[in-house]
Amino acid sequence: MRAGFGIPFGSYVLTKRLARGGMAEVFLARQRGPEGFDRRVALKRILPHLSDSADFVRMFLAEARLAARLSHSNIVHIYEFGKAADDYFIAMEYVDGVSTGQLIQHAGHEPIPPALVARIGADACAGLNYAHRLKDADGRPLEIVHRDVSPQNLILSFDGMVKIVDFGIAKAVAHTEQTRPGVVKGKYAYMSPEQTIGKPLDGRSDVFSLGLVLWELLAGRFAVDRGDPAEAMRAIRDGRLPPIETVRRDVPPQLAWALGRALRVDREQRADAAELGVGFEEYIKASPVMGTAMELAEWTRRRFPRASTGAFEAMGDTTAQAAASTGTGASPRTRVGSDSGAATLAPWGVETGTDT
Repeated sequence: MRAGFGIPFGSYVLTKRLARGGMAEVFLARQRGPEGFDRRVALKRILPHLSDSADFVRMFLAEARLAARLSHSNIVHIYEFGKAADDYFIAMEYVDGVSTGQLIQHAGHEPIPPALVARIGADACAGLNYAHRLKDADGRPLEIVHRDVSPQNLILSFDGMVKIVDFGIAKAVAHTEQTRPGVVKGKYAYMSPEQTIGKPLDGRSDVFSLGLVLWELLAGRFAVDRGDPAEAMRAIRDGRLPPIETVRRDVPPQLAWALGRALRVDREQRADAAELGVGFEEYIKASPVMGTAMELAEWTRRRFPRASTGAFEAMGDTTAQAAASTGTGASPRTRVGSDSGAATLAPWGVETGTDT
C-alpha cells in the first residue's frame, strides 16, 4: 500500500502499511469524526488465520479489554478494538520514534550514555509497575503480565518518552497454542529463566526481560548467542549472562548493581518493577550526566533522522524489517527443526509458532 492511498476501514482511513508479520499487519491510519476531529493512529489488523480461530478470538477479546484499561504515560494507549467486515483490529496510539532494537544496533558503534539507558529503564519500570499492580473496581489484583518485553515492544519517542507496546497479545497467542506439547512460546532471547521452563509467570518475569534489553543497550550487542535457541535458553535458565561491568567497563557500579538485581535467576531474589525503577532513579540523581527525558530526546533526534526511522514497523513484528534495523544480515526466518510449530529464528529471537 502506498502512502496517501486512503482505504476506508470502519471509521478509519488506512494511509500506509507500516509492517506485516505472522500475527498482524500494522497501518498508519487516520480516525476522523464530527467537527473536524482527526487523529493519527497505528491500526493493527489481525491476520485471517488467527481471526478464523475461535479460541484466539475469544482470548484476544478478553485480553484486549484488559489492555484497554491500561492508562499510563509509558504504555501505548489502546483507543479501540473491534471488528470491521471480517477483520479484528486494535487502534492504538501512534508513536513517532525508534525502537530499542534500533538503539541496540546504534550502540554497537557509539555507546549510549549510561544515564540515558537508566532513564529508559526507569520509565519502562514505571509502566510495568503500573500494569503489574493494577486492580479491578473491587480492589482485586488483575495480575497483568506482559510476557514479551523485547526490543520491538519497547519504543522511544522523539520527545524522549518510553512506550511499552502490546500488553495482552502475547497471552492470547500463547493460549491458542496450549494444545501443542513441548513448544515454548515467546522470543527465546528475552525470556526469563522461569519462562524457559514453562513455569507460571508474574511481573518479575517482565523485569528480567527488561533487564536483558537494557543489558544489550549498554553492551551494544546481543546478551545470548543466537546460534542455538536451546542453548541460549539454557544460558538464561542457568544464569550464564556476563555481568555488564565485565562487558562495558565504564558502566558505573550503582547502575551495574541495579541491573544485576533485574537479572537474578531466582525470581525470589529479583527486584520487582518498582524496586528496579527506584534503583535507576537513584543512580540518575547521583550521576554527573543528566538523565532526563529532554536529554534522551535530544540525543535520539541527533542520531535518528525522522525520515529514516520506523518504530512501529516493530509493532507489526516484521522480521525482515527487524533484520534491516539490527544490521545482523540474518535471513528473516531460519527454520529450526522440521515441525511446523517449531521455533523460527529471527534477528531478535525465536518466535515459536504464531508471532506476538
